[in-house]
Amino acid sequence: MTLAGLVVLMVGLHYVADVFGPAFLAFSLVIAVRPLRLWLTDRKVPGWIAGAGVAVLLYAILLAIVGSMAYSVMALVEKAPDYAGKFQTLYVQLRDLLTQWGINETDLGNSVLEYAQPSRVITALTTVLTGLSSVGSQLFVLVMVVAFLMIDSTIIQGRRGQLLAAQQGLGQAFEDFSRRTSKYWIVNTVFGAIVAALDWLVLLWLGVPLAFTWGVFAFVTNYIPNIGFVIGVIPPALLGLLDGGPATALWVIVWFSVINFVAQAVIQPKITGDAVGLNTTVTFLSLMFWSAVIGPLGAILAVPLTLFFKAVLIDSDPRSRWVGIAFDSRGRPIDLRGTARMINDDGRISLRRAYGREAPHPTETPSTRQHTEEQP
Repeated sequence: MTLAGLVVLMVGLHYVADVFGPAFLAFSLVIAVRPLRLWLTDRKVPGWIAGAGVAVLLYAILLAIVGSMAYSVMALVEKAPDYAGKFQTLYVQLRDLLTQWGINETDLGNSVLEYAQPSRVITALTTVLTGLSSVGSQLFVLVMVVAFLMIDSTIIQGRRGQLLAAQQGLGQAFEDFSRRTSKYWIVNTVFGAIVAALDWLVLLWLGVPLAFTWGVFAFVTNYIPNIGFVIGVIPPALLGLLDGGPATALWVIVWFSVINFVAQAVIQPKITGDAVGLNTTVTFLSLMFWSAVIGPLGAILAVPLTLFFKAVLIDSDPRSRWVGIAFDSRGRPIDLRGTARMINDDGRISLRRAYGREAPHPTETPSTRQHTEEQP
């Protein structure tokens, strides 16, 4: 019954994705800036002023991102026809090279080469950026939900204590969700902006056209887990190949890889640690799943959505916390208190809660266990 209910819920979310997507984005963004509002109120700033100031800051950031995306889309649409001839030449060279290797269109499959045609490549690049900028068409829902949540933030803060008193497990799960979501957005935004700025400077140095567009594209794809970097590097590398040759394309890939590795694999973990606690497999499957459920925005919201449903369905109920073992990225013991079983720090299963004593060690026999217990 639970599985059937989840299926029905996901189908319903798919049909209301245009509303649910921006609404949940607003919800998670308000959670992300909540520490700033609390910091202001702790310093005697009136609640309504703190809420309004944080809302204005959030609107300014969103406006800057959406405006940059809109400008990038217009620049790409304007420049794309100029490279149609070069795309066509590259396509012909690719086909001739495959023919020299003894691979013809029939062996490779006509459909594969068709997707490499210039018109399809240009259309695909434009569609990707336009799809990302379509978030702007849902700004009304986003803006209104942010405003209402900021207005209700004081009431929500008061009800937090009531939730913890009535449903301690659910309250603690939501607290953990809020902390991880806030950390996720802040970390990804800060490091994404740094990486995008460095990518933009590299593209300017290499002379790759539309450097600002690809910098914005790299910033947005930074929110797409696991494959965001790959998506972000392909268009500028391809344009570098057309405009400057193979050497330029290679340098784009090398510099993007170095910047991304140093920022996100070396510096970021040392500063922030594990921001969300989800392993790589779960993150990738979440990306695929939520993209199918609510569309392109699901790729950006994959991690917050997974954290939310994990909090509601797994972390809130002691009987289901064992499922969290499959989600965790650090391999640490999961607290299973409240059930018959719990895991000790050394990984052994304790049955003390159910039977009033520790479980026997795997090498112990009933006789040796009894002898040990009878000793003073």
